[in-house]
Parts: sequence; C-alpha cells; structure tokens
Amino acid sequence: MCLGWWKSCSRERSWLLDSSTPTKYAVQAGPLGLPVAQLGEILDAVLSRGAPVRFQARGFSMHPCIRDLDVVTLSPLPRRGLRAGDVIAFRQPMSGSLVLHRILHAGQDGFLVRGDNLPAPDGLVPAADVIGLVTLAERDGAIAYRATEPDASAMAVLLLLRIRWAMRTARRVLGELGRAWRMGTPASRR
Repeated sequence: MCLGWWKSCSRERSWLLDSSTPTKYAVQAGPLGLPVAQLGEILDAVLSRGAPVRFQARGFSMHPCIRDLDVVTLSPLPRRGLRAGDVIAFRQPMSGSLVLHRILHAGQDGFLVRGDNLPAPDGLVPAADVIGLVTLAERDGAIAYRATEPDASAMAVLLLLRIRWAMRTARRVLGELGRAWRMGTPASRR
C-alpha cells in the first residue's frame, strides 16, 4: 500500500508538539498531493518528535485490513520493538517508495513483510528503512484496524485467569454450603 496522500492530524489543524507551546504547522485545506520524497521528509520530521501522523493511504496490497483511501494513523516506533503481525510503514529498499505492509517475521537482519492481499513476501526490509507503526486505520469514520498492545493482551489473559480462579473458588464454597444445608448442618460448625 503506497502512501500517496497526506492529511493533517485533526479536522481543523495540527501541531508539532514542542516543550513549551504548540506550533502550528498545517491547516487542512483538503488532501495535499505530495511527491514521495517530500512525504517521507514530513513523516520523518513529525515522527521524530514523537507525534503521530494521519494520512490517506492509497493502494490495494493490504486489502481487506487497510483499503484504498482509508485514513491511517502512523505512530513512532514503539519501545517494545516490532514483532510479527505489526503493520509498518517503510521505504522500499529498491525504489525508495513508501509502503504499508505486515511483518511476517522479525529477525536480526530486518523484517520479512508482505501485503495482506499479495501472494508472496516483499523480501527483507532493513530496520533502518522502517519509518513507523500503523496504529489505526479508519474507513468512513469507523475504525477498520487498530494495533494491539502486548501488555493489554497479557493483562486480559491474567484477568481471565483470575476470573476463572474466582469462579472455581465460588463453586467450591457454594458446593460445600449446599451439601451442609442439605444435611441440615450449618457450614460454620464443620
């Protein structure tokens, strides 16, 4: 999925975050067609300051996850690192074009990536060519894709295990109370 259009981060205007006050850098006046080199410079500048960038993606290689004209939020690379399943934006090593594809395998040499709608992987993308992590894709104002955090899923698993433990404990206690009640002996006397 090539990145062909750029939009500001909010409906009216967006800012680069500074330590003191926000500085206005763009006012949305509709889609702004940019050459790939200029779009890459804007992405690098905004992401290096820790701010996400929203833009309209072009292409069909990530269909059905990300479709042509979906509004995509590209965030700075996470501290946790990248892993298989993440959708990343990177510079294609041969042509220099900007592409959104999913990581199939994360290794020390780079990332094996492929578009969801493509039959074969793109090849190995060096870590230096990765620009950012796709954290959100919106289609017609609704969320079409949202990146998941491993911490959140780990917390969900722990919560589920804790709920299962609580349910087992409750069943055991209620079973003992039921047996005691049927026998006519209060559970507190046992």
